[in-house]
Amino acid sequence: MNRLNIEEVLLLKISVIIPVYNAEKHISVALDSLACQTMKQSDFEVICIDDASSDNSLNVIESFKNKILNLRIIKRDVGSGGPMTPRNQGIEASEGDYIAFLDNDDFYGEETLERFYENAVKADADVVIGKYVGVNGRNVPQSQFTKGVNLSADILSTNLVYTLAPHKLFSKRLINQLNLRFDPKAVVGEDQLFVMTAYIYAKNIAVLSDYEYYYVVKRGEENLSLKQFPANEFYHSFTLIMEELKKNAIDVLYQKKLKIAFLNRFLKASRLRSILFSKRFSRETKIDYFNASKTFFNNYISQEELSSINPEFQYIVVFCQKYTFDDLTHFHNNMNKITSKDVMAVNKDGIYSQQKYFDKQHSYDESLNVSFLSKDIINITNISLDKGQFVFEGLFTQTLLINHITQYTLIMRHREKKFEKRYNDYIVPNENQFSFKIDFKSLLLSKEIALGIWDVFIKASADDYSFERRIGNQRNFQPTLIKSKIEGLDGNVYSVEPYFTKPYDNLSFNIKVG
Repeated sequence: MNRLNIEEVLLLKISVIIPVYNAEKHISVALDSLACQTMKQSDFEVICIDDASSDNSLNVIESFKNKILNLRIIKRDVGSGGPMTPRNQGIEASEGDYIAFLDNDDFYGEETLERFYENAVKADADVVIGKYVGVNGRNVPQSQFTKGVNLSADILSTNLVYTLAPHKLFSKRLINQLNLRFDPKAVVGEDQLFVMTAYIYAKNIAVLSDYEYYYVVKRGEENLSLKQFPANEFYHSFTLIMEELKKNAIDVLYQKKLKIAFLNRFLKASRLRSILFSKRFSRETKIDYFNASKTFFNNYISQEELSSINPEFQYIVVFCQKYTFDDLTHFHNNMNKITSKDVMAVNKDGIYSQQKYFDKQHSYDESLNVSFLSKDIINITNISLDKGQFVFEGLFTQTLLINHITQYTLIMRHREKKFEKRYNDYIVPNENQFSFKIDFKSLLLSKEIALGIWDVFIKASADDYSFERRIGNQRNFQPTLIKSKIEGLDGNVYSVEPYFTKPYDNLSFNIKVG
């Protein structure tokens, strides 16, 4: 095939940028997926940036010049050590209205580029996120794609802080406006910095769940070991993200919520905990990371915001802000000894324990949220559906709340429409038992409301603290649940079929007409 002339190239819709390094075993799969796109070949270009590969990658790419109309190859003489610089070169060379990043060992669905572009134009979106598929057991983001196609997605409600890989479509307009590039100084979180900045300034974000867009491949040769970076470089990307949030002229309350969402994501997904508590790192390295964390947390997490941090990570923030590395490790190594007798207070934010310790090496006295240490105790003793009466009984509490009076609410939640019907425990509140007897007819108000799958949840409340769980698999018996015909409040007869889901074995009801 012959390349298009320059006038035609300027009309390109999408530039696909692929950083390549020693990818001779995988790159053909990525390129095959581009050769088979339903989008016209004249509408997109593929830019492969070879980062001084020492294998046969270049020859493999060259072999696709007769299969991909606008295939461009940029050869680097010196390796950059990561995908940031090659991606930036691809951005500089790109001619498309939109830019997509594809890793050299992943691949697209056949309709990906066509669907990306159509939805980007339809929604006037600066960022388009397509549904991921994990290959060979690779974990991929899922929660963002459970609510169908969303052509005006909110960062918070759509949980976008948990999908910060760059495998998306970005408008060239936004990239040029921000002069957005991958920061070569970022040794950790370079993708997060690029994508979060795009999210913050995007006019609109589209999330597409109607097709399998991007296949993320797990390779057997991937090195899963912890890579060590200097502590003073670890927070580079994350500090810049915090500063971008400060600069952006969005609503102050939303800005705060977005900051907290990102910090919780950072604390959950980053290497920080592994480094601080792993035996694989020297004491000196751990102290360096502790001190870098002290600076970061003191700069970006106020005492007012601390309660919004996930309880599982709050103690790390508290000890970094106020105490020493030895104090942190002492609490971390002993926190599983906390029992219900150590609970000092229970409120809407969690379960609190006053932790004191004094010796020659340690000195701390702190009220800490220990909710994350409280484990569920659930035992279902009875499940039945007979003549329209649903009976559900058992025990439900948490290890740190066994001495607290608990109230229970049964929640029937429509899986698709998210309607809820709540039922209170019919017995006097006690320490840990629940019992519900429900006239199922109360759920059958109309076809518009009743039809579909309803999932069962239990909410337990102790003082102002509450916790909700999907329920059904916490049993040591197999109940006999028979499909029932029940007349609804609207006069229609409904078929109500209880079943246990796969693979989680939780209780649900499938409601159909007659």
